[in-house]
Amino acid sequence: MSILYDSTTKEIHMCILSYLQKIRCTNSTPLLLELMGVYEGHTDVLSEIARALAHNGSDVIEPILTFLENQIKIHKMLIAQNLLTALNMMDTKNIHQIDYKRLLKIIHPEPYRFIGYETVVELTTKLDESVDTILIDMLDSQEPNEHKFSRECLEKRGRDIYEILGKNPVLQMYEIFFNQLTPRSKGFSLEQPLLDESFRPNFPQKNTFEQAVESLFASCGFTTIWVDPSRVPCVDIVAFSKDKKHAFLLGCTTGVIKDDPDKMYKVSKKIAEAIDDCEIHPILCVKSRKREIMSLDDVYKNNIGVLSTDELSRMLDLSRVGRPHEEILAYIRAKSIDLMMR
Repeated sequence: MSILYDSTTKEIHMCILSYLQKIRCTNSTPLLLELMGVYEGHTDVLSEIARALAHNGSDVIEPILTFLENQIKIHKMLIAQNLLTALNMMDTKNIHQIDYKRLLKIIHPEPYRFIGYETVVELTTKLDESVDTILIDMLDSQEPNEHKFSRECLEKRGRDIYEILGKNPVLQMYEIFFNQLTPRSKGFSLEQPLLDESFRPNFPQKNTFEQAVESLFASCGFTTIWVDPSRVPCVDIVAFSKDKKHAFLLGCTTGVIKDDPDKMYKVSKKIAEAIDDCEIHPILCVKSRKREIMSLDDVYKNNIGVLSTDELSRMLDLSRVGRPHEEILAYIRAKSIDLMMR
């Protein structure tokens, strides 16, 4: 039988709700949930019902989640918000018993921000470190909403997302070249050229050979960064393998090698010390046939690989016929890096 109300009945209900907020009465939960439907548009009553529900302890969590799911499906968002408020007002020991993965699925039936989202995020700030494990697992979710939720919760809890997930080696490499290895007065972050309209650096022009080498590596499935503007000596391009486990520091030259190997070795050593979980491979890309390159011994003794036009031509052929990235990666290692060990 449905509950009806008038002004007098409402006053009686408010008195009952005030009393229920002082005692624990789990048997009242079905009645309280039904009252929410009766007083759907009455924010004053809904807030009092939420307080009474919160006082009933952990036994009310399952009924609230079930009722919450139903209310969202029929778009009763004001009721849903107050149900979340009831969860938020519970004692910390009871909040710990909430199934957060289920709760997230309930409040995200559609890919848009639900009105109670902030309330749920606030809920997680009241939990101890044990909830971090759940939230960190959700960071890797393929569902954008789950990732977004867990990230915001962890940030609200004061956790460093980049420390948890590990640094992106491509962005880390950019930071190394344009900040750490660049004089402080000339260094800059990626945000500046991307977002700052007033940023007008005096970048050097990319020469034809550099452009061709970068395009070749990109066509072979490598992620490339043009780092020549950083003015770090002897490295013009960084090319990352698909799995980001290998980073090739590419110095492009069309002339005599001179003292490039020694400088490149020093740079690669600093970078290897600064970046984790990524093998650093310094390579000179030379616009000459290998037999025409002078001082190869000096290059190899500095642990520098060489890609001459012979190897670059072969890479281009492998790319044109659609050979897999892993095959080309193995070829580069065999023809340049591993030569240093012979």
